[in-house]
Amino acid sequence: MGEIRDTIVVSGSKKTDSVSALFDSAATFGSIDDKLTDELGLYRTGQRVKYKIADGSIMEGEIVVGMVEIKGCRFPTMIASRSNNGEKLVIGHLTMQTMGIQLDPQNETYTVRCNIPKL
Repeated sequence: MGEIRDTIVVSGSKKTDSVSALFDSAATFGSIDDKLTDELGLYRTGQRVKYKIADGSIMEGEIVVGMVEIKGCRFPTMIASRSNNGEKLVIGHLTMQTMGIQLDPQNETYTVRCNIPKL
């Protein structure tokens, strides 16, 4: 079993861009690199959050809000922005649960149910 990665679309007030993302079901909160947060113009809430990542480490970052589009499902999401992320973008458990994303680690793929109505 390997990692599940895909290119997804992330939108902020400044720009929309395709970004390589790691899907990490063991991470409670997703995270995004601070530089990418600023480039895209994601909304900074000023609130900080501590969250667990796959190896059990506790991380901390500022909660930011942006739009993500994954396999045609577009949804606003909250993720943690932090420096030295290691990954530009990690999709965590909360975003996956909200969007109806189910991982298939054996085949290194995923499906999206898109729990929200499409407009």
